Amino acid sequence: MALDQQTIRGLAEHLETCELRALDTLKITDEHPSMDWDDAYAIQDDILRRKLARGARLIGLKAGLTSHAKMKQMGVDSPVFGFLVDSFSVPEGAEVKVKELIHPKVEPEIAFVLKRALKGPGCHIGAVLAATDFVLPGIEVIDSRYRDFKFDLKSVVADNTSAARFVVGGRAMRPDRIDMRTLGVMMEKNGEVVSIGAGAAVLGHPAAAVAALANHLGRRGQEIPAGAVVLSGGVTEAISVEPGDHVGLRIQHLGSVSLNFAPACRCTSPEGNITMPFAQIYMVEGRTPEQKKAVIEKVSQALVEATGAPIANVRVWIHEMPKENWGIAGVSAKDLGR
Repeated sequence: MALDQQTIRGLAEHLETCELRALDTLKITDEHPSMDWDDAYAIQDDILRRKLARGARLIGLKAGLTSHAKMKQMGVDSPVFGFLVDSFSVPEGAEVKVKELIHPKVEPEIAFVLKRALKGPGCHIGAVLAATDFVLPGIEVIDSRYRDFKFDLKSVVADNTSAARFVVGGRAMRPDRIDMRTLGVMMEKNGEVVSIGAGAAVLGHPAAAVAALANHLGRRGQEIPAGAVVLSGGVTEAISVEPGDHVGLRIQHLGSVSLNFAPACRCTSPEGNITMPFAQIYMVEGRTPEQKKAVIEKVSQALVEATGAPIANVRVWIHEMPKENWGIAGVSAKDLGR
């Protein structure tokens, strides 16, 4: 490892803060070019430690970079791996709040749920299939914290492989009843087909990605626990999504699953039906014009960042109220003597 523990913890705090506040950042190897793979996974581990300390539950794991062609292009011989906590899980058909993300994309996945633990080294496809209770269709929402998607793989690993949200659903199927290599996969966005693939796109067999994950963890003295959900990797390329989008996934024999992305605040303007975010602010009368202007500017900028609307479309109203009309916890300002 090239980084000391203090640096690892500082980078973990920085990346998780970007995730929680939907802020982008430059890739961390810009300032730490000597960072190695052990450092990258140590940063990821510390992000998980921070989440668990706040009460999150580890419910699964994920594989990324599961295309042989992509691995060759990136100069690596193994996928990359990340974790899934309960706050990432979204109910089937529910809304994802886009304002909580930076630049989300979706990937179609074949998800495994294990009935017993898997541990490497030496894990193989047969061991994965024997340990799998059932498989399901899943959609992963990835959201790199790196500005303009400019990153390298070590930075991606440190950022928990861009994990953000996921959903599983459809029809649970025992692995001995299907050939996952030949499963047809179709993803739609707003009713239009945006990607088509087959299970074999994931390392030749999706179970190979789960085996690679078990072997990776085994080298670190860890295992995939029983009951864990494992996202085996994107079957097709990732597709960008925006507020208001509906994404559906259909996998042969496994049924379908879907997600909605919460629409931005909209209303009708004189120019037509365009995005016009608005806010109404109530404040005690007596503020100076400069103070009110500063509030309007700050709220307007927040709306621009949250919705992507041009500043010219933003509307902010200030309502001034007499001091005696205000109160705290049911007690009027007058009675409070304020």
